[in-house]
Amino acid sequence: LDENMLTVIITTYKQPTCLSKMICLLSQCTDLVAEIRVNWFEQPPPLPSSHLLPCASNNRTIPIVYDEYPNRLSYRFHPRNFTTQAIFSVDVDTFYTCNALSTAFQTWKELQRQEQKKGSIAAVDEIVVGFHPRYLHPSNKLYNWEESYHAPFKFNTVFVTKGGIVSARMYEEYFKEKFKFLRSSIDEAITAEDLFMSFLLAATKKKVITVLICLEAKDQCAVDCNENNIGSLASRSGNSPREAILKKLWDYFGQDTFVDASNDGSSIVKQMIVWQNPLDAKDGVCKSKSYWEGTVPPCWMCSNSSSSTGKIKVCPHD
Repeated sequence: LDENMLTVIITTYKQPTCLSKMICLLSQCTDLVAEIRVNWFEQPPPLPSSHLLPCASNNRTIPIVYDEYPNRLSYRFHPRNFTTQAIFSVDVDTFYTCNALSTAFQTWKELQRQEQKKGSIAAVDEIVVGFHPRYLHPSNKLYNWEESYHAPFKFNTVFVTKGGIVSARMYEEYFKEKFKFLRSSIDEAITAEDLFMSFLLAATKKKVITVLICLEAKDQCAVDCNENNIGSLASRSGNSPREAILKKLWDYFGQDTFVDASNDGSSIVKQMIVWQNPLDAKDGVCKSKSYWEGTVPPCWMCSNSSSSTGKIKVCPHD
């Protein structure tokens, strides 16, 4: 597998214009992205370039592959014939610049090199790099996403569904037969596939390195692309199914998956924060996108537009 490029997997559902905008953005990352894979859960199958904006349909450099799957959420992590070791997964409503993606990938490669130098044979399975931190603890029915953005800024995982890199081999792990009952619960509830991956990463290798990338202002593209009133998965499933699946995950993987539940609750997952701009590190914490509230993120994809498919809100600050 290629170690110098990465594969991007986009998960989308009835949001063709959002998908087009994301492909437009990613098509600029020619020295970074080997292939764009789209998790396609809809009928009928996609027609080549039929629903893409010109900047996406005219892309001839980065291959775009539509992986057609049954409408089951767990299949966003279905293994396939990847050509790269590093896999970046992202929802269609969360955009990243090529520069942000490059920072995450270079961090992932450097940590992999360091771990392999130490003699860690399966180093690539031990590293997850992402942008959205969460703190999971067995005493909580459901985590509070804001907890990681307020003092004392705890986190022990990053949600790769909101943009994160893992090894291609983690997709094989996700679809092992012994986890079928968990995937079935996720598919039925249409939620918690992100939680399952977080548990799987922490449990597969008890010394997983969880890396949070703190982007500087120019790459803080706080995009909110919501097309055809699809909304978030949470808005469709509610919190109750998510709480139930979270309990199943704690019961199956153990109360000490992320923290030492028998002692002081300290994390057993190695955490790192990498600042894109070292000058931002003086505060010692990663700022949430709310830090930039009232400003217009400089990402060129941030703009409001409308189309025949419905109102497209691309950037909440416009």
